[in-house]
Amino acid sequence: MTLSGKLGTDADRAWCTLLLCVQSVWFVVRWTLGGNPFDASLVGLIGITWTAAAFVVLWPGATRDGPEVDRGGPPRMALLVSCVFAFEVAVALVEPGLGWDEWFVLDAASRIASGGFAGLRESYEENAWLATRHPPFGTVVFAVAYAVAGGEVLALRVVSAAFATGAVVACAHTGCSLYGDRVGRRAGGLLLAFPLFARLGGVVMADGIVTFLVTAAIAVAVSRARGGGGNAGVLLGLLVTAACLTKYTAVLVVPVLLGIYAVHRALGRRRVEIFVAALFVGAVGLAWLLAAWSWGTLEAQTGWIGRAAAVSSQGLFGRFSAGELLATKLPSALGLYAVPVVALGLLEAVRRRDGAAWTLLLWIGGIGIPLLLTLPDNRYFLPAFPALAIAGSLGLERLFVRPQRALRFFLALCFCTVVFYALLPDSRPVFLFDSLSRMGGGG
Repeated sequence: MTLSGKLGTDADRAWCTLLLCVQSVWFVVRWTLGGNPFDASLVGLIGITWTAAAFVVLWPGATRDGPEVDRGGPPRMALLVSCVFAFEVAVALVEPGLGWDEWFVLDAASRIASGGFAGLRESYEENAWLATRHPPFGTVVFAVAYAVAGGEVLALRVVSAAFATGAVVACAHTGCSLYGDRVGRRAGGLLLAFPLFARLGGVVMADGIVTFLVTAAIAVAVSRARGGGGNAGVLLGLLVTAACLTKYTAVLVVPVLLGIYAVHRALGRRRVEIFVAALFVGAVGLAWLLAAWSWGTLEAQTGWIGRAAAVSSQGLFGRFSAGELLATKLPSALGLYAVPVVALGLLEAVRRRDGAAWTLLLWIGGIGIPLLLTLPDNRYFLPAFPALAIAGSLGLERLFVRPQRALRFFLALCFCTVVFYALLPDSRPVFLFDSLSRMGGGG
């Protein structure tokens, strides 16, 4: 029985109305804290948000009590994947101009597209963003797209959207393996309803790529640990290697994968698979480190990462950064409307304390806790978002009589939030409120 079960879908509509009011208040607060006037753009967006939400909640069929019909099958799944991709492409179209780190990615991609391997080395010599912070895989992917599309930004954003779609599919597959088809498919949709994931999936950034690779690796590990056939050592090694060569923080998935095998009592059964994967990751990773050392890049990158981690983890500033992440950045990234169902789902997982629950907790904690203590920026947490989405799918089942309808409501709110960020004229629009460290500073 859901929390709303005794009241029927009237309670569902009440929950949706409450979450819609919270979202609207946040629109006003976030807009005005940046010093922007309460104008027609904001009023119009709030009106569109309420209209879209009402359309979803009051559409015929949304008011019927009783269980939802589970309609699966390959044709429907293909349609759902197409809808996810279309959603991300729409986000790419809404995103205004070049933002985030897109300028740096495009600069490096253009050099590699025109110069090949020599262009890659030139990028590490001339592009400070790449030289001090990032391994090459994500940039090389965009360089290939740059060469094919002639530098068209929208085409590169579509490539990013494809990887984000892959992450949604991998999230859904993992959720299906852990909790069944209904929870799994809703988890994929809920991941798409997280504003930060949706936005980063529509820009020329490596975050969508690394999220797909990490989630796919975990999906493979869960499948094998729970009894899947065959030896996936090479595939697992390929995914983990590509993830680590996209963002160094992806190395945190290694203990998570080992933990997944352990909680499902599969370390012994899968020892050959794990060894093959480790050998692959070690060999390719060592080759990259040697190349980076010979170019003089390795020292710059380890120095930058060490300094950033030291600043973020020490003293008052470190505690403030972690607190700001939990209080403002993370709720903004998930969407205020999704925070209650994610929290409720995590409580439900902890209550069950089974192998699936331990998998989620390992995934979230293994990636989230080290980053919280060293690099507390919500973008770095993106590879843990699929686990939060699976937990949130459990929460949807507990809170709503018709969780599928609630998920569509969340997706409508997410897209309106993306539009809100596109309209927002001030600062880096990635926080719940303007960064607390800049409050009062005009910016």
